Amino acid sequence: QRKKSVSPHDGLGTNLTVQTKSNKVLRVLPFENDAINECWISDRDRFSYEAVNSEDRLTSPMVKQDGVWQQATWTQALDYIAHALKDVKSTFGADSIGMLASPTATVEELFLLNRLASAIGTPHLDARPYATDPTLDAAGGAMQTLGVSIANVAKADRILVVGAHLRHEQPLLAARIRAAVKKGCEVSFIGPLSDDPLFPVKARVVAGMDAIPAILKRIEDDGVQRKTEKPSNEKSPVAEVGASLNSGKNTMVFVGALALNAPNASAIVAAAQALSHTFGAVGAVGTLAVEHAAQPPKAMLLWGLEPEFDTAAGADLAAALKDAATVIACVTHMPTGATAADVLLPIAPFTETSGTYVNCEGVAQSVQAAVRPLGDARPGWKVLRVLGELLGAKDVAFDSSEAVRDAALPAGWETRPVAGRKSAPKVLSARKTDAIARVADVPIYQSDMLVRRAVPLQKAGLSKFAQASLSADVAARIGLTAAGAVKLTQGQGTCVAQAVIDPQLPENTVRVPSAQIATAALGAQHLPLTVERA
Repeated sequence: QRKKSVSPHDGLGTNLTVQTKSNKVLRVLPFENDAINECWISDRDRFSYEAVNSEDRLTSPMVKQDGVWQQATWTQALDYIAHALKDVKSTFGADSIGMLASPTATVEELFLLNRLASAIGTPHLDARPYATDPTLDAAGGAMQTLGVSIANVAKADRILVVGAHLRHEQPLLAARIRAAVKKGCEVSFIGPLSDDPLFPVKARVVAGMDAIPAILKRIEDDGVQRKTEKPSNEKSPVAEVGASLNSGKNTMVFVGALALNAPNASAIVAAAQALSHTFGAVGAVGTLAVEHAAQPPKAMLLWGLEPEFDTAAGADLAAALKDAATVIACVTHMPTGATAADVLLPIAPFTETSGTYVNCEGVAQSVQAAVRPLGDARPGWKVLRVLGELLGAKDVAFDSSEAVRDAALPAGWETRPVAGRKSAPKVLSARKTDAIARVADVPIYQSDMLVRRAVPLQKAGLSKFAQASLSADVAARIGLTAAGAVKLTQGQGTCVAQAVIDPQLPENTVRVPSAQIATAALGAQHLPLTVERA
């Protein structure tokens, strides 16, 4: 049998064909959609289904008793959770309860999580686990879309990519950009990484995240000057970026995950938006995990993620949760290693649930389950409906995921304009620090619980990466002249990792990718990082 589906692994909304037999997913292929993924899918989309039937799938509710996991019925587990949350609210107040969801959750799941949070009375719900700047919303960084159709990306003649590991974050969007380059488009990059995008780069400014707002402002000022005065003859990477953008007629600016998850994300987004207005470009730009780590909640509901691997707070959040009165983890698989959770609820992965995903263009796509949930797992929206009823939530008695979708997405959603702000925003001040900056990009095959458990992806070459890369000046300061072991300390966490010297990194920078078992002990990514010889 063949069922149409949508990939949850990035914001593109790649259309898939899921092939099944005897209620088991056997293969995933592309479903052609010229407006989104054409006839392509990434390897992440193609092979992540291998994790659906892995040995560590969670197939029944589990409750921890005296430190030992015990299998429970759904009624027992949900009653336990309802009583635990009511007790925490009664003793510590609703403000002591937090909820953190994976961005791979469906619209229906996020909508019901919001209603659950409202019923409890807590404002602490967020689905941006890697974000570290709580002021990002004020800069217009919440719910931004591309501002242009995905298909039109290939028609751009000038593109600026800010703070992104393009091929890892958006492999199919990178392919669209590559198609534009073949037609003469000039692409420039600004950010701390110099990874090969597999197409010619017009200009590249290698800089730490703290320096990016000022660089964007400089390019904006240069663009204004070129419109009113004779262009300067300055020769520098920054000037080359400005000259390229200024000569374009169809310009696009993309702000990537590295920028959106930086401590100064609000400043970067505001500067990128201001620059976009100058060049006539279009572009994309609650309580965060790092805030939960700094002010530990008394109760936490985790949805579809593992704190050590899927949040910017890392081990700091995992350590903070150990002191919580109750931690509920709604996940597809048994968590890796030790977990602070008291209850595990088995929710269905994307192949086993109906639901809706809104992509980076602002297009909502709904799908049906390709197979029945494995074991006693349940679709997430059904779990939240019952839990909401137990906690007295209003308007959660939905009979289908379609009914939830219709409540979550008002009529006319698909025809809403997808562009962001129309007026130039105020550029917020960047935060400055002399501490070593950590670049914590997420490797393409470590991006979520399913991908990390897909054996073919973990055997791929892109899964073999350095645990840490040091800029030349940092390596010189600690006396490292070749590859070797280093001791890394960040927040409350410390680990020993194998390091290499990367002369292309900006000064005072160490690249330590997230979601690695070897470095999962490190704390919040926005905190100062110390490096020493091991």
